[in-house]
Amino acid sequence: VARLDAARAVVAHLATFGDPAEVALRYLFHHSGCSAVLFATTRLEHLERNLRAFALPPFSDADAARLREGLPA
Repeated sequence: VARLDAARAVVAHLATFGDPAEVALRYLFHHSGCSAVLFATTRLEHLERNLRAFALPPFSDADAARLREGLPA
């Protein structure tokens, strides 16, 4: 139950910046230092949304810092 509550808290935090999936992908692509981000989906709409997230600009330094504050270490 505690892990589920923690996951819900992360999703709620991401939602303060927009669509949680889009925000997570955008953060990973621009701010995490990852050189690749893999995702899977069975729905074309989700694939299109995920690809649009990569076309968005990076978060500002202030927003990226606020995002990190709400993520688990």
